[in-house]
Amino acid sequence: MICVRTRHQAGVSLPETLMAVALIVLLGSQAAPAFHHYLERLTITATTKKVVALLRHAQQLAAVHQVPVSINIVPGDNWCLALSDQAVCDCASEGDCTVAGGSYVLSPPSLPLVFSSNRFSASRPAVFDNLSGSAFNSAGSFYFAGSSATASVIVSPLGRIRACARYGALTGLPAC
Repeated sequence: MICVRTRHQAGVSLPETLMAVALIVLLGSQAAPAFHHYLERLTITATTKKVVALLRHAQQLAAVHQVPVSINIVPGDNWCLALSDQAVCDCASEGDCTVAGGSYVLSPPSLPLVFSSNRFSASRPAVFDNLSGSAFNSAGSFYFAGSSATASVIVSPLGRIRACARYGALTGLPAC
């Protein structure tokens, strides 16, 4: 009996491998910018919600400790936001901004966001009244901006704090 051996191809050829790598690179180059915008929108939403929570906490601190609580803001790329029972404090300095011995400071996340305000500044902080939690003489708004979306935080004269999406769709925030 004669045995005839046949060769079966095992694996993939070099051109097939190169085609698969080229396809993966093409898909990755299309997905990377969309993923970056997605992460940026998530960061804007999370930061905005943290600021709203901090401002609502400032109202509670004012009522509980019976002291006016100021929201000190340093806008720009390297922004910070802090609560203080003093008129003005520097939130970039460790321990300078406190309310009843506690430190409440919020600084930028890892993704860069531009923080700007149309009313609040380092020399003119927002102040929540210790009787009603209102912000009569210091109402205004500020926003966080990225390349794909912008969110606003608005403080009304009666102390209502709300957040909304000024530009771009942000999950969990209504449009302004």
